[in-house]
Amino acid sequence: MNTAKKLLTNTVLLTLSTVIIRSVAMGFQVYISNLIGAEGIGIFELVMSVYSLAIVVGGSGIRVGSTCLIAEEFGYGRKHGVKKAVRQCLLYGLVVSLVVSVIMFHFSEQLGILWIGDQRSILPLKVSALCIPFSVMSSVMAGYFTAAGKIGRYVVVEFFERSFSIVVTMFLISLYGARGIPQSCACVVGGSGIGTALSFLVLFFMYRFDISNTENTNQPMFKRLLKMTVPLAANEYIRSGLNTLEHMLIPRGLKSYGSHAAIASYGTIHGMVFPVITFPTAILYSVADILIPELSGCRAGNRPNRITYIVSHIMQMSFIFAALCTAILIVTADQLGVLIYSSSEASLYFARFAPLLVFIYLDTIVDGMLKGLGQQVYNVRLNTCTSILDVLLLILLLPKYGIDGYITAFAITKLVNFGFSLSKIILVTNYRPRPDLIFKTLLAVAASVVFARFISGGNSVFISGISSTLVFFVVISLTGAVTRTDINWLIKIFNMRFKN
Repeated sequence: MNTAKKLLTNTVLLTLSTVIIRSVAMGFQVYISNLIGAEGIGIFELVMSVYSLAIVVGGSGIRVGSTCLIAEEFGYGRKHGVKKAVRQCLLYGLVVSLVVSVIMFHFSEQLGILWIGDQRSILPLKVSALCIPFSVMSSVMAGYFTAAGKIGRYVVVEFFERSFSIVVTMFLISLYGARGIPQSCACVVGGSGIGTALSFLVLFFMYRFDISNTENTNQPMFKRLLKMTVPLAANEYIRSGLNTLEHMLIPRGLKSYGSHAAIASYGTIHGMVFPVITFPTAILYSVADILIPELSGCRAGNRPNRITYIVSHIMQMSFIFAALCTAILIVTADQLGVLIYSSSEASLYFARFAPLLVFIYLDTIVDGMLKGLGQQVYNVRLNTCTSILDVLLLILLLPKYGIDGYITAFAITKLVNFGFSLSKIILVTNYRPRPDLIFKTLLAVAASVVFARFISGGNSVFISGISSTLVFFVVISLTGAVTRTDINWLIKIFNMRFKN
């Protein structure tokens, strides 16, 4: 299998696994939400934001660093070097993650009371601290299988891990969940941690089988590893730290506003609404992954016209896809929250976030294209700046306007991020947005929303979704926003990645 075909095969495998795993995870999230309620989900999400930061610090760039270092050794054809690289990465990850794990476990009460602001988070924080080393070392194994081009094995193990975690979590909840929110959250964290630990062991034994006949080497690698991980870690610390700070500010700001259900509102938005509205981005991430090598090749070959052609068509198709998702969410929002979570509050937030889907989805694809165009540093700087902006807006708006202030801050930062990303695309390519396409697509959204509400009367999610989709595509076709040539081009892009 040649390199390009292997790249696409791995991308397709990762995409399929991502879609399947996210589908299963979303279904399980619904189950957990209905079991422990919005307030329980809020506690869980806050714990996970701290845990995510601890994973970043505990890993300190090891996921990407291990992939790059091991890939280099494979590239040099040094299998003994691969063995040494994996050993060094595991040692690095184990030492750093154990230190972070001990610190987090020891200071879990302070983190729960002073940082999260709820003592019910202490128990799940302690459980999550115990999971850190397994998560970090599992990421090293993921780096090995990615570098080795054996994505299929990793995907199978990851799917098994998620399935096993769900079973263990349900079992633990049946034993301890009735005792309260702290125990329920600890069961969810613990179930995931047990699955991660088992996944690491399976991946490690598969790796050992791969290199069983390989001799050891004394070739120095630790300095090379540090050169990769230290810059990555510094960037990840800042980004993850700001993200965690944002999550901490939301319930605190809502409490300052006077909301007695601050944790529940936070849980509804981040634990119920966001997993649903961001689910379609799995498709956009796969398209972005395919575009990165395509655009990188065109940039290296000095083919500006080809770049403009690709960017223009992808922006067109992505805008239409995002607009369709927006239309569907608008017409189904009132029933969606009640149908999935038995929550009218979730339905309210689905409706309020629906108009922002276009910017959320387009920002995903634009970020991917910027990476392909060699603008990674710009992306990092922009994301850091918008995170700082979000923190400032949350501090200013939440205590005064409550949940309206949060939605306003979210909308402003997303619009700013997308605006600057789009400006960069326009600057480095000859792409120009088409006003006629924007008008035709918005017309399709309006027609589909009006027709769907007229047909279903707002009583059926299924009828509303189907009717809005059909009308949307009819209007898009009649106005010429999408032609057969556009569809054939998109198919050709995917086929080219297989044939090259």
